[in-house]
Amino acid sequence: MFGLGLSCKSPPHEPLIPPAGKVQSQFKVALDGFRFSKGLPNRKSNFRFIVGLRLFDKDGNFNTVHTILPGLDTFWECATGKEKKPNYVRGLVEDGYVNFDMKAVGEWDSLIFVVKGVSLHSIQFRVFDVNREDAFEKLTGLITGLFAMGAKALTVNIPSAPASPVQGLSEDLRLAVMNKITNEDDLLFRKAYLFDDNNFVAGKPQEYGLSFNGTKHDYEIKFTVTRKEPHN
Repeated sequence: MFGLGLSCKSPPHEPLIPPAGKVQSQFKVALDGFRFSKGLPNRKSNFRFIVGLRLFDKDGNFNTVHTILPGLDTFWECATGKEKKPNYVRGLVEDGYVNFDMKAVGEWDSLIFVVKGVSLHSIQFRVFDVNREDAFEKLTGLITGLFAMGAKALTVNIPSAPASPVQGLSEDLRLAVMNKITNEDDLLFRKAYLFDDNNFVAGKPQEYGLSFNGTKHDYEIKFTVTRKEPHN
């Protein structure tokens, strides 16, 4: 049983903007599960996510960070017959759904964000069906274009968005890069969750769930948020 514990309905009010000067906490956001209808064709059973997170910092500023999972140059493969692929994560079929094998996903690729802030505002997931055939060609062209624009390096070492390999670029440009790599992929769904209380118990993962009910196929995401106490 997938066990989505919380509704994805928006609360009746926007979260309050925290006053400036509050102490920041560290927030870890991680993918805890994904499943899709077992009737989804093999040709569409491969996935890439773009995730955006909005938060308030200690000065009351409203910030947004983005990341792409599992990366620009790869995707999660769930087509039957692809078991030998290194990115194969197809797991058990339960209640008419195919589940990600989270052990195959691993801790590295399941980590979405580690950020510092006073409170979280909202998170948005966009899930794409990847065009397998031209993924490498798109990435090659993208990197060439970045160097032509003067980008100095591509790296995975970005503290605010560890899975986004575009260090040194502005957030708008980083998002444009992610959108470019997915512009020939099919958007399966887009869904956001608005954090309405931020009553996170330090060290205890809080579970959240989002679901999308399409005309033919359904999808569900489970993720966790863990707050770490700020250092004195």
